[in-house]
Amino acid sequence: MIIHVKVKLYSREAKLEKVEDGEYLAYLTKIPDKGKANDELVGLLAREVGVSRGSVNIKTLTARKKIVEIDV
Repeated sequence: MIIHVKVKLYSREAKLEKVEDGEYLAYLTKIPDKGKANDELVGLLAREVGVSRGSVNIKTLTARKKIVEIDV
């Protein structure tokens, strides 16, 4: 499954909102340094979809609009 995620950084609370089918808005608390924000995003998506963290693969690592592949 391929989804699109728009990332908002420096939030007070880490959360994930579904905007449309296959589109999410992610609020992250971690800083975008050494993959910390991407790691937080992987955890949020894995919990939302109900899969392991290893099943979530971020295709665009450095952009705020990310394409994510999830093996279900």
